Amino acid sequence: SGANLIETNLYKSDLCKAKLRSANLYKANLSRVNLSKTDLCGCYLGRANLSGANPSLAEFRNADLSQADLRSADLSWADLSKADLSRANLSKADLSGANFHKADLTKTDLSGADLSGTDLSEANLTKADLREAYLIRTQALDCNFTEVIFTGACLEDWKINQGTKLKHVICEYAYLKYDYTQDKFIERRPRNETQNFAPGDFTCLFQKALETVDLTFSDGIDWKAFLLSFQQLREEYGEEYLSIQAIEKKSSGSFLIRLEVPLDASKAEIEGQAKTLYETKLSTLEGIYRAELKASHDQLASSRQRSANLWEIVKQQANRPII
Repeated sequence: SGANLIETNLYKSDLCKAKLRSANLYKANLSRVNLSKTDLCGCYLGRANLSGANPSLAEFRNADLSQADLRSADLSWADLSKADLSRANLSKADLSGANFHKADLTKTDLSGADLSGTDLSEANLTKADLREAYLIRTQALDCNFTEVIFTGACLEDWKINQGTKLKHVICEYAYLKYDYTQDKFIERRPRNETQNFAPGDFTCLFQKALETVDLTFSDGIDWKAFLLSFQQLREEYGEEYLSIQAIEKKSSGSFLIRLEVPLDASKAEIEGQAKTLYETKLSTLEGIYRAELKASHDQLASSRQRSANLWEIVKQQANRPII
């Protein structure tokens, strides 16, 4: 719309599904506003107050949110790709499932924010504050975390690669798991509660130089057998060291599964073990399938025999003379 809404007070307004593309909302008061599914692409929201707002599923592509106040805002599943959020305050915001691809989050306050399942690929978070943030299953491929504060953050199953920058990270301790029943982070690192990371320890622990192992399944794939074998493979090599990078289905019907592995790991050994485990699980499952099929055939044969016997009785009764 390109509307001029500089310093406008929209407190508690309902702007659900509104079209505000390219509007100027500099220093606007959008506190506790319903912005669900609102189109804010290309908007200028510098220093705007969006604290407690609900912009879930909103579109902020290429928007300027620099120095905006987004404390405790609900940005779940919002599209903020290529947006400028430098120096913005997103503390305790719900950013789960949001898209921050190539976004600028330089010096942004993300302390206590929920970034579960968030896409941070190629985003710039230089000097951002991620203290006690939820980075559960966060996609951080090629993300720049230079000088980021990670103290107290939970990094369960986050995805990083060789392009993820973890230079000069500040972190006293971090967590590898989240306990949903107790609603708290667990699996602290360092394990000893009285110890903290020395400078560089965090990067050494998490910045694994990753390579890939390709597993090809020419005759299709039994997904149950694969999942069982992959689970065992991760137990053997460590869950934090093995992950699935991609699954591709070829035109021939074959499947390719690409695993991410540490640089210093033996790729040949992992590939061989993966195939062995898969064949073992497949053989076991095929035995179960055959047994179930045989039981089904036996049950069918028995049912047919009972039907045949019943038919003979019916015929005999039908042929008896009527007295």
